[in-house]
Amino acid sequence: MTDFRKFTARKLIDHCVRFMPACYNSVFLESPGMDRNRRFWQPTLHPEQIETEPFWIQKRDYLHDNPCRKGLVARAEHWRFSSASHSLSDGTVPNDVVLSAIDW
Repeated sequence: MTDFRKFTARKLIDHCVRFMPACYNSVFLESPGMDRNRRFWQPTLHPEQIETEPFWIQKRDYLHDNPCRKGLVARAEHWRFSSASHSLSDGTVPNDVVLSAIDW
């Protein structure tokens, strides 16, 4: 898990620095920790397997709200890189995120 997080963090931060507005990099620099210059992932190693639909909905809603908590958008469905608009419209609003069906 540690190697996965290191690899993906480096790639995602580099992508954001090159292609996204400067405010992204400022968020990565806010609380890097003592062993790094930037932080992408929260400092925790507690992955949980998603096995039920209610737990999936809780995690999905949390992710949808992230751009709102950071002040990037007022409403989750306004974030272009999120499936929130699709989820909140029961699938009637298309978006830029490629979605896969989940069969419970």
